[in-house]
Amino acid sequence: MLRDIYRESPAVQEWLAEGRAEGRLLTEQELVLSLLARRFPALVPELEPHMRALQDPDRLRALLLAFCDTFDPEAARALFLTTDL
Repeated sequence: MLRDIYRESPAVQEWLAEGRAEGRLLTEQELVLSLLARRFPALVPELEPHMRALQDPDRLRALLLAFCDTFDPEAARALFLTTDL
């Protein structure tokens, strides 16, 4: 019962929402990195730090889809470095 009261608190709701958003962001980053490691393992050391720094889930999703359609490592690198996918 006390747990329900805490969960209904606006502050707790905000913390929970932040935690879910952070979890989704980490999942997006991991998906992109997994695909990158599978398709272009040589690019991982170069791009992983930049990928982990990305905080825009829409950009991460766009990268994931773009990497699915890319077969050349140089094209993948260029996709990552472009500002608008």
